Amino acid sequence: MLWSALKFFVMPCPRGRSDITTRILGVGLLLFAGFVSEVSGQLPGVELRSVAEIRQLSLEDADRDLRVDFQGVVAARLRVRKRLYVVDGSAVLPLIVSGTNSNFEVGQRVQVRGKTAVINGTINCLVTDILPIGPPGLIPPGEPISIRELHDQDLVYRWVKVEGMVQSAVMRPRNRMGVTLRERGRTFYVTSRQLPDTTPDDLRYGTLEATGLVVPSEGGATAGSPILWADGSNLKITKNPPRNPFTRAQQPIAELLEYRESNRLPARLINVRARVVEAAPNGGLWIDDGTGRMRFMARSSLWLRAGDWIDAIGFLAREEEKIVMDSGTAQIIAPRFDGAQSSRAGRWSGDQPSGEHSHNHRSSQVG
Repeated sequence: MLWSALKFFVMPCPRGRSDITTRILGVGLLLFAGFVSEVSGQLPGVELRSVAEIRQLSLEDADRDLRVDFQGVVAARLRVRKRLYVVDGSAVLPLIVSGTNSNFEVGQRVQVRGKTAVINGTINCLVTDILPIGPPGLIPPGEPISIRELHDQDLVYRWVKVEGMVQSAVMRPRNRMGVTLRERGRTFYVTSRQLPDTTPDDLRYGTLEATGLVVPSEGGATAGSPILWADGSNLKITKNPPRNPFTRAQQPIAELLEYRESNRLPARLINVRARVVEAAPNGGLWIDDGTGRMRFMARSSLWLRAGDWIDAIGFLAREEEKIVMDSGTAQIIAPRFDGAQSSRAGRWSGDQPSGEHSHNHRSSQVG
């Protein structure tokens, strides 16, 4: 069709100068229309029909209030901000909704109509109409991503699946759970509804697979970093936590301090038996096993005092140029002898306790 039009414009012109002018203007309009089509990838007024198509827009085009009409599955919802996230394949689009339009359950397939918008440098959809379609849809399995890739790549608003050891897990408001996953020395924060019949302590040091939406964090300790927003049904325990992590093989502190010269720290859980030589009120401890001394940071160390012999478990980390044990848990195996503290009664000789002595005092646990 374009070739036919061009043939017409270049044919000999017997009618004079006015016809020549008309044809030149026509060619110019054709070239301009082709240029517009090349730049925008669409003609004005054409509706965008998929999440992937919308996500491929430039920010400049998305800011032109382009019409959208597409289907997808609700992957996450933030009622406080009246925002839904709809997934189609691995592409996710934030929806700005109002009123009862935000009352869709995760997994519901919906038909969305509205227009594109750019908010805080991100493509969004301002919803004018959203309707449920049939039974709940299947949420996609998620694109497998490592924790290192989550840090090194811009994956915000991507639907991903990540797996790691649970370094810590705590309850948050609105019956949500905050989980820090660890893989090869890197960590990533996951927020999710609580798993049925499971407490945060039931997850610690197990391996968890989480499928969800990578979103920018807007507050707290994770402010400025991406986090994974998941639903309880999208969490899967792939390896149960050890019944007693303190039974892991113990390592001398001197051996651990040698990692100062290494570029890579071990990803595994570390177990040390040592004496507390200094207990700071901010939760930091210094422990010594006779081969070396290092800092041990536990979730709670209020029950630990200088002189206690403990079994300490945690992960190696760097603090400036020092090697420390982080995200730790400890149990007292021989408390410092103090007659005024009957609840901590137990004789401590000042030497490392024997196996029999330590076994009889494995009752006090912190962390």
